[in-house]
Amino acid sequence: MNKSILLLTLFLFCTPVEKYNKIIVEYVDFEILTPIRIDCNNFNNYFKEDIIIKEIKANDDLIEISTIIKKLESDTTGYKPDIRLKMFLYSDNKIDTLCMSDIGVIFNKKSMFVPDRLLEFVSKIK
Repeated sequence: MNKSILLLTLFLFCTPVEKYNKIIVEYVDFEILTPIRIDCNNFNNYFKEDIIIKEIKANDDLIEISTIIKKLESDTTGYKPDIRLKMFLYSDNKIDTLCMSDIGVIFNKKSMFVPDRLLEFVSKIK
């Protein structure tokens, strides 16, 4: 019994964190008001030349965002955020996409709650 609990604990806390090589962040001022809700698909078309683009390669930042993303929790309320930031997270074998407002996140097309650590990370990189 104790062996099973130990194995379960190791599995839960030692699952690998996605290792990102770089992140491309596209964002606009979070205070911009729009007459319609902007989703991930129409972010670039709507904001066009207002978008600021940054590339992140610093290892500390890559580890931090990986840890934050691993802890994202599903939002089953059906809330769709009004997107002001889009991240492309590059790893060796795939590209994850994170879109967010200040109160909601879409990660790989799934609605998630926005943790305070993610808001702090975004304010640090802007």
